[in-house]
Amino acid sequence: MQECSNVFITSIGINSENNTLQSEIDTATFEFLGSNFYKDKFNIYHHYAMCDGGYLNIFAKDTTSFKLLGCCYVYYNGKIFHERNGLLNADAKTFRTSVELGPAAKDKNGYFSFETRISEEEAINTMGEKVFNKLKDL
Repeated sequence: MQECSNVFITSIGINSENNTLQSEIDTATFEFLGSNFYKDKFNIYHHYAMCDGGYLNIFAKDTTSFKLLGCCYVYYNGKIFHERNGLLNADAKTFRTSVELGPAAKDKNGYFSFETRISEEEAINTMGEKVFNKLKDL
């Protein structure tokens, strides 16, 4: 079995030597938001965790409209994003989830599991009736 070694992220983006963390991040205001997101007074950052340490990207330069939803979704500028897979085809006004539901979510057009839109039957089968009913009641 291959082991992962400790790797320290020192730059923004993948294989970037020009944008060091030191030159980008305001450490006095840097804070963990939840999930894999961080914020300072300038940017929202996303850490894509992987065995080799992953990478840290600037998710957004506007920090005012960002809101973490549940365990793995984000509202930003009127759109819904999945933390690892990006923009969802979801209705932001009716999108609902909660931390206790894990990756289960819904909008006026149906249900989501992680970044995938699923049918009501798939939602019941993958989430179980208890979680599905809690989601349905949101």
